[in-house]
Amino acid sequence: MPVMSKINEISDGYWLRQYATKNGIPADCIRPYQILFNQGVGHFKNLIDDVIRSQGSSISVPMKPTYLEDYFSGYTFEYRTFCNLYEIGNQTEGFWMPSEDDPRHVIVHYNRCTSPTRIRYNQMHELMHFAQSVDPRFLNFLDELILNTTLPEHVVVKLLHRLTERSAAMYLMPNEFFYQKYHEIKQADGVFGEVQLRKLARAFDVSVQATQYRIRECVNPYTGAMQPI
Repeated sequence: MPVMSKINEISDGYWLRQYATKNGIPADCIRPYQILFNQGVGHFKNLIDDVIRSQGSSISVPMKPTYLEDYFSGYTFEYRTFCNLYEIGNQTEGFWMPSEDDPRHVIVHYNRCTSPTRIRYNQMHELMHFAQSVDPRFLNFLDELILNTTLPEHVVVKLLHRLTERSAAMYLMPNEFFYQKYHEIKQADGVFGEVQLRKLARAFDVSVQATQYRIRECVNPYTGAMQPI
């Protein structure tokens, strides 16, 4: 009997990395990815808690970007719109950059050709990118990630992008405020359905879809208690 060639055999490690993926994450990367993601969320949760504490009793929802702006004292912020996609090449949602004249003047560019709630989210998304560049705790996390991670580059990029998305949503719908308002609406109406979901979204000036995601993150579906972060 002829011996079968092993040239086309694929090792388990290679197969996990190349073919077994979940949401774009190779199977052998999922656990370290999730650990790093949770650590990153913890950093942003601490930052958002600090921002809220710095405002004291003056804070209210919907959350204002000025709360975060004030927290990073010494910086000034400006918002500029665009609509023609040729102005920014492949950027379609927004980006931020320091002014050429003053590196402590932050210019946030955002796409005005979208819904008001999406504009609000895009502005906060870019502010969180800015926060990543100056917050010491996150910079330490980033240094450790760059120096020690064995994750492929595209997985690290995805990790940082998802962290920014999550932090923007956490800022616009802070855990304790969100949980409290959710139960206020549910208790007042005696039920929580589509109508109540829209009320909750309006309270935080965000989209219904973003509100649904935050409910899954913040509220235990079995007990109704706030999920630990």
